[in-house]
Amino acid sequence: MFVMACVAVFAGWYAWKKLPDWSRSAMVSVVEQSDLPPDQKRRIVVQIDRLVGEYKAGRVNFQQLQQVAEEFSESPLFGLLMVLAASEKYIEPSGLSADEKNDARIAMQRVARGVYEKLITPDKIEPLLDFVSRKDSQGNRQFETTVSDENLKNMIAECRRLADDAKVPEGAFEIDAAAEVEKAVDRAISKPAP
Repeated sequence: MFVMACVAVFAGWYAWKKLPDWSRSAMVSVVEQSDLPPDQKRRIVVQIDRLVGEYKAGRVNFQQLQQVAEEFSESPLFGLLMVLAASEKYIEPSGLSADEKNDARIAMQRVARGVYEKLITPDKIEPLLDFVSRKDSQGNRQFETTVSDENLKNMIAECRRLADDAKVPEGAFEIDAAAEVEKAVDRAISKPAP
């Protein structure tokens, strides 16, 4: 019994020590598989490494790590990135005309700007994702391999409607995902560990 207790304690200690490395590996994998530009991926991985390094050095505790994770789960950033990634993955290779593709980019950028500027609530973009993905039994999004041009046209029309209803101005808009990640990490690191 004593040996089993020692093994359990060692296993718990080992898992606790390895948690940052396992978490880092999982986060980096998600970033690397995303449709973000290479420079954005590199900058986000730098922030992940910075946060894990601070944790390992004892300057950030587990609660602060959780705070960063919660910020991202509540942030519109990743929902927006999914919508913008849908543009790259589905609209660019679609059978839509050049004008329709340009209209799609503008409509999606307007939605991104609307969410970012809090003119459109993040829950309003959820139906947009239904045109290009489905939820599994656990509520996780599974993106479709291909999407019909008709579904894409419907998604574009919905983007345009959302942006118009929120009075989002037209014009190019891009999100610096890496800068947003850096801000979240800065906030977590700047708070003293309880």
